[in-house]
Amino acid sequence: MPDSPRDLFPDDPDFEPTGREPELPGYESSRAPMLGGNRRQWPSISAYLLAEQHRAHRRGDMARVWSLRRLRSRIQLRHVEAREESLLTGEPVPPMTDAEALAEIVAEREEVVEALEQCHRWLRLRRAAELEQSLAVIDEVLDYWQGRVG
Repeated sequence: MPDSPRDLFPDDPDFEPTGREPELPGYESSRAPMLGGNRRQWPSISAYLLAEQHRAHRRGDMARVWSLRRLRSRIQLRHVEAREESLLTGEPVPPMTDAEALAEIVAEREEVVEALEQCHRWLRLRRAAELEQSLAVIDEVLDYWQGRVG
């Protein structure tokens, strides 16, 4: 297997990879997890959150970046727990579905709402404003995905 894309075309010293090079030998699209292949472990919501995070980062909207990152990390933690359980039981890890990922986002929303109520109660207004921004991002993600997941 070639070590780098340059190894695919050893005769051309001016070769610069563009990302449109031919696939490596033995490539199967069914083994591409991010393309919905058989080995797919992550739900589509994770890919959506990552893309939104990159867009927000390019705009410099760091509050949105951190909110989206927190949602992705919660989904990842659930998957890690499933992998640990799989190691203990010996059963294969089932891929996480979009419905399970959406349930994690709903649980995160409930926790943010609870923390927001506490901040209002204890007059922590700056933290309350941060949580309101985070809640707006979570509600936007839920609005987008609840109709698609059903």
